Amino acid sequence: MDDRQRLRYSRHLLLNEFGEEAQERLLASHALVIGAGGLGSAALLYLASSGMGRITVCDGDKVDLTNLQRQVVHRNDAIGRPKASSAAATLGAINPEIRVEALEERASPERLMALVRGADVVLDCSDNFATRHALNRACVASRKPLVSGAGIRFDGQIAVFDLRRDDAPCYHCLFAEDAQAHEERCATSCCSTRSRAAGTRYGSHPIRIAASAATGAPRRKETTMKRFWMLAAIAALGAGAANAQTLYKLIDKNGKVTYSESAPKPGTFDGQVIRIDVNPNQNTAILPKPGPRNTGQEEAERASQSANLKAAQEKLEAAKKALVQAQENPAEGEVSFIGNKGGGTRQVQSDEYKTKLAKLENDVKQAEEELRRAEAR
Repeated sequence: MDDRQRLRYSRHLLLNEFGEEAQERLLASHALVIGAGGLGSAALLYLASSGMGRITVCDGDKVDLTNLQRQVVHRNDAIGRPKASSAAATLGAINPEIRVEALEERASPERLMALVRGADVVLDCSDNFATRHALNRACVASRKPLVSGAGIRFDGQIAVFDLRRDDAPCYHCLFAEDAQAHEERCATSCCSTRSRAAGTRYGSHPIRIAASAATGAPRRKETTMKRFWMLAAIAALGAGAANAQTLYKLIDKNGKVTYSESAPKPGTFDGQVIRIDVNPNQNTAILPKPGPRNTGQEEAERASQSANLKAAQEKLEAAKKALVQAQENPAEGEVSFIGNKGGGTRQVQSDEYKTKLAKLENDVKQAEEELRRAEAR
């Protein structure tokens, strides 16, 4: 570090638990942030100001007026611009010494695999389960630390999965990919201060991870990890796993994680097998063993998914139709024509009409997102 950097990060250097070696490691680190919304905004601001040397922010959405209440990395003049480039501009203004890469895209699972491989730490600031699980698989496959969080209304949650460790749990351990879960986006309703509070805590974890090799961050207590694995196994395998003393974590070539009470036979599994020794006495919660699945239940689930997909398609079609109808056939008083001095006329839209069009455009955007979620399921 040069003298200017020592001055900029002087409050870090004064911390006994941090110091210059940790700051230099932070400056050499690369954070991948998926999502520049409420959580991503606060986390990005602190990553940049703390000196994360390289930040890649990936988001395929554009800044909307309703975002500004909680997505503090964006400014009023950024409305209509891609969120990724808007965030990059703000971060560059805060700390011009770091490198910020803006990816204006909704990354596919294959793209996430490539992006994760080049990062030192990954922040999941997305708002849907499909992206969360795809990102988790990529982090498991590349053994990269994943910081995951969520915020809705007045509640927030944060979890850190240090997948550099063989015995580390992953996002799938807590929220199984095939589990039935209600999905609600932050865009539906979220307190602005809660997004910022969660995002601020969110930003501190990757900083600690990036600097951990220099500071010798303490490991979790072994009993805590054993208890976690026991509870995860019970959730995945049923209450019968409560008496198991050895579990096996199976990671296939795509990063998908499953658990077993017995090791797979040689040649039957193409992937990584991790043995986990646990102490059943650490278990303090027993979940009911799930009942056997039947064909009728599976058919009902498939029918429900098909109906949800059809409903999402119809909703998007109706939203687009309503927007086109409003644009092509405005009601009386919504549009007027005024003559120009040089001849000809120009169209003038009333404020009510502009508001109406903005609402219809937002309805189309929400319907498109609902269809994407339905297709992902």
